[in-house]
Amino acid sequence: MDFLKKNKGLLIMAGIVIALLIVVLKFNIKPGEQKPEPEKIFGVIKNPIVQFVYRNEANVFQFTKSADGWDITSPVRWPADTKAVELLLYNTLRLEIQRELNEQSNLEPYGLVDAHRGVMLYTNISAPPLAVLIGDKTPVGTSYYFMRENSSKVY
Repeated sequence: MDFLKKNKGLLIMAGIVIALLIVVLKFNIKPGEQKPEPEKIFGVIKNPIVQFVYRNEANVFQFTKSADGWDITSPVRWPADTKAVELLLYNTLRLEIQRELNEQSNLEPYGLVDAHRGVMLYTNISAPPLAVLIGDKTPVGTSYYFMRENSSKVY
């Protein structure tokens, strides 16, 4: 008992070291090694976005880059709060793929057959957009199924 009282700090430190060792071994974290960057839903976009569209069951919201910042061009034409639009776009471009379900022939279980939700990003008004269809919530309920347009992979 006297040994425990005298070396209480040493025993606590040894417990912390053992706990850290278990964490390092369990998660296979190596010093200086970083986890790979998760793939983004829209991939890497090299050109600036000049227009983007958010679509849900009831509305289509379209934002277009102008000389003064951003404008709402649908459902009404109106100057937009540039900081708010830039934040919305920034957060959209940061969305990450959590899991790939591979090629799917039946999209109904994912809510992607007649998807009413989606996002379209334009780097050039005359070019086709980078489009993502958004389906139903996943069973966990914290994210949604999605599919890139012209693809049959579900994420």
